[in-house]
Amino acid sequence: QSVAKGATMPSLASHYSFSGWVYGDTTSSVSGTPIITTNAADTSAIGTYSISIGKGSLSSANYAFSLANGTLSVVAGTAQTISFPAISSVTYGVSSFALAAKSSSGLGITYTVTSGPATVAGSVLTITGKGTVTVTASQLGNSTYSPATTVSQSFTVTPATLTVVVGNATRGNNTANPAFT
Repeated sequence: QSVAKGATMPSLASHYSFSGWVYGDTTSSVSGTPIITTNAADTSAIGTYSISIGKGSLSSANYAFSLANGTLSVVAGTAQTISFPAISSVTYGVSSFALAAKSSSGLGITYTVTSGPATVAGSVLTITGKGTVTVTASQLGNSTYSPATTVSQSFTVTPATLTVVVGNATRGNNTANPAFT
């Protein structure tokens, strides 16, 4: 197992396997899960760190468990960048729209509305009011790529125009003006 320096540590919960089956048995012969831990963290320096495995809740009627620890390598990782084009000003009431940031690695982008009247779901931005909106694009890296430097774009949401129209009225000759409400 390896991860690029600065990248989010992978979940180790499912990084284990069994060997030594007899009579065609499979994982259905085992219940429970082991406990897997490491002393490496998202901020760990380049190097090798132990992955410890404990029996946890593993059980089997026909097998005893021999636990073998592993290693996690924190590697330099390949640098990546984010291209996030400017977002033009919009008017309140605009339809939701897709954000278009890309990472040089081809890995997916995560968007966050860091300020302003908007929400984001995946890559779709929805405007919820007038004001200044700032959206941040990030890419946390993986076992090959280091995290990219985040890129933010700010833009203005102008108020929608609301037209107020007075109703037409008719007044007969020598009569009082009609009531306007």
